[in-house]
Amino acid sequence: MDAQQHLLNRNTIESLKLQVGADMLPVVIATFVQEGEAAIEQLQHIDEQQLQRFCHTLKSSAAAIGADALAQEASKIDQQLKTISPVSIDTAPLLRLYRNTLIVLKSILN
Repeated sequence: MDAQQHLLNRNTIESLKLQVGADMLPVVIATFVQEGEAAIEQLQHIDEQQLQRFCHTLKSSAAAIGADALAQEASKIDQQLKTISPVSIDTAPLLRLYRNTLIVLKSILN
């Protein structure tokens, strides 16, 4: 399984393409990438409440675009923030996965 298959669910992307149309799919992907790049910068400077809100939103938007691995990691952190001290939560895997997902999505656009 290559990185693209691991990070993106092609069936979800095809379903999204049917919903928004072939012309709009690149726009939707580009918007997710653009917002993601800005979010990665902000993610390193937010508090626990903002992180939980961010992860809660990210799990839905990532799933909608077919970034299942990213959605699962965001969901995991969202759940951890509800039960574990935020000091013990490692967001590095989320950041790494987010960056890698954006790289793969950019490659789809090119």
